[in-house]
Amino acid sequence: MRDVFPMPKRRTWLAWVVAALGALVLVNLQAHADGFPFRPRFGQVTLTPGDSTSPLIFNNSRIYETAGGIWLLTNSAASGLFASNNQLQFGLGQDLTLRRQAANTLQLGQSDSASPAAQTLGVQSVVAGTSNTAGQNFNINGSASTGSARGGFIVFNVTRAGGSGTAQNPQTPAMTLDSGNVAGTSLPQITDSANFVVRGDITNVKAADTARTSNVTLTADPDLSVSFNSGGSFAVHFEVLYTVAATGATPGIQYSTTLTGTVAAQSCRSSEFNATAGTLSGESGTGALAARSVAPASATGVIAIDCTLSGITVGGTLTFNWAQVNTSASATTVKTGSYVLMHRLTSF
Repeated sequence: MRDVFPMPKRRTWLAWVVAALGALVLVNLQAHADGFPFRPRFGQVTLTPGDSTSPLIFNNSRIYETAGGIWLLTNSAASGLFASNNQLQFGLGQDLTLRRQAANTLQLGQSDSASPAAQTLGVQSVVAGTSNTAGQNFNINGSASTGSARGGFIVFNVTRAGGSGTAQNPQTPAMTLDSGNVAGTSLPQITDSANFVVRGDITNVKAADTARTSNVTLTADPDLSVSFNSGGSFAVHFEVLYTVAATGATPGIQYSTTLTGTVAAQSCRSSEFNATAGTLSGESGTGALAARSVAPASATGVIAIDCTLSGITVGGTLTFNWAQVNTSASATTVKTGSYVLMHRLTSF
């Protein structure tokens, strides 16, 4: 039996379809290579301007063009999305807008106006009626870095009051969350627009004793050091608790500091306190602390060192070194709880 509608394997039709609600559609249909069933392949689709009473209707939504943009609505027309030049607006009242303000700049709200509306940004919360359920974090990520480079800052800008007039005041940083400038550690800084700065500290604390015997070579303590990148000025404090197996110069304790990197100015001073004798001594200088020897009068003592670093052009590390004064099989020990604290004095 011959086909009522014979169809070659490849044939193209132009079908003019007048939509029931006033849209004129030009559709390019191409037959499947094997004949029926054919699969439509759409070329250019042209719609005459419509309105809310004559949209193009899909299964669960409708779409129509108005002057300046396109509406996409739910089938009930209870909510919708309006797309126009450089912006998206949500809701039938178009009261929530995401707008391209400039290159790489997304604005919440419509174009600047004489009466701007307040905007609120939030995250999903626990619905009312749910018993004793915790909310979730609101995470804001700064730009990630690689290797030894710092990550990007998170900057909150505001405009300060200017002189009387109509010019828009410039945005200036009100608070900056910087990524720190210490390699491998966390040293955040918060700065507000009045130059009040809350700067982070780094504290490294010994979690276990370090004992040394028959060792008179100054060697870095495994825990008592701090590292920094270029920029800024810092105050560093070492608080070192030690014990010796016998009083006097044998075994005793000697110590120093070493600094790597390039620093325009540094100064260190130290003092020693012996719990029994109550002696106090010290040294000041303009560089890293030179080797000092202590012959304690009791088995327990404290060494305190304060250093300042400024004009840092190449990052480095400040380290506490120590050893016995005279070699002995009786241990000299730097105790748990000793620490080093670094505080930033200036920004980058």
